[in-house]
Amino acid sequence: MRNKFFFSMSGKSDIWNHFIKKDLGALGGTCKYCHQEVKTKGNTTNLRNHLLRRHPTIKTVDDTTLDIVPVPDLQNVDNSDTESVASSTASTSVLKQQTLTSCLTNIKSFGDNGVKRGQITNEIVFMIAKDGLPLNTVEKTGFNYLMKVVAPLYKVPARTTITHMIDDKYDILSTQLKLKIQEVEALSLTADVWTDSHNSQSYLVLTGHCIYENK
Repeated sequence: MRNKFFFSMSGKSDIWNHFIKKDLGALGGTCKYCHQEVKTKGNTTNLRNHLLRRHPTIKTVDDTTLDIVPVPDLQNVDNSDTESVASSTASTSVLKQQTLTSCLTNIKSFGDNGVKRGQITNEIVFMIAKDGLPLNTVEKTGFNYLMKVVAPLYKVPARTTITHMIDDKYDILSTQLKLKIQEVEALSLTADVWTDSHNSQSYLVLTGHCIYENK
């Protein structure tokens, strides 16, 4: 079934407060938050959709609403489709503009020693270690494209940086484990042999079982 749409807007939209208009005669603008160029077709629909999709926490300060009412193509619709279309309604999203301070704080959090940068980097390290992924995952084209979409301001660390971080994590966790083992009274050991499917190398694994009481 093909649907046609008509739009109704009330009030004056402030969507352009979030974009930098292009030169006179050009359609579209540049987002002030992620610097992505968004093309328009004489209205602000694409601009609003960009904010909803890429910056859902941003809300506009005006009372403008955009109602999208689906109109069925009566030439290619049966009774069941007509009932479905008649009962469906479009949701209205309200946007709120961020303050300049919050925008600058958000940008700074992705810089060196930033909070969000540290959180994302730690999760990447966890993902590589947990899933046994190769260290060059951060160099893959697909991975970098994904990060560019979900976190445009984030700079993916180099492979050597990830390697050093994993080594540091190993040293910290191994030290913590050794301290815990020193507190147990008995330790039951089992041994097993397994082969790594990636490089066909065999390993002897020693597993320890104990009852640990956290005092």
